[in-house]
Amino acid sequence: MAYFWEEIRNYTARISTTHPRKGNFVLITDSYNYYIEFHKEGATLPACSSPIIGGRQHIYVHVYFDMFSSMIDMLRNEKPVYAMYRDDVKVGMITTSKEPIGEGEITAP
Repeated sequence: MAYFWEEIRNYTARISTTHPRKGNFVLITDSYNYYIEFHKEGATLPACSSPIIGGRQHIYVHVYFDMFSSMIDMLRNEKPVYAMYRDDVKVGMITTSKEPIGEGEITAP
């Protein structure tokens, strides 16, 4: 099982009016590129994937566009923000912390 969890160092955001995907984020961590692809409501979402391209890990997560504003708000206003992906169940997320609620501060590896 591959499990990725790293702090996001940089990101870009795009919104499109002409592409079947309505927008995307490219999140850059130290070890991988993490792509969140935003699709129209009701569209069939492609499976998430994590290929290695050009020697670097690339992670593709697909969600509906209604999540765009919440995610961009987190990227703009919270620090640190982490990108997580579990390859065994094809699930990804962005989060503000690596620690469980009520557990106190932990140090990221």
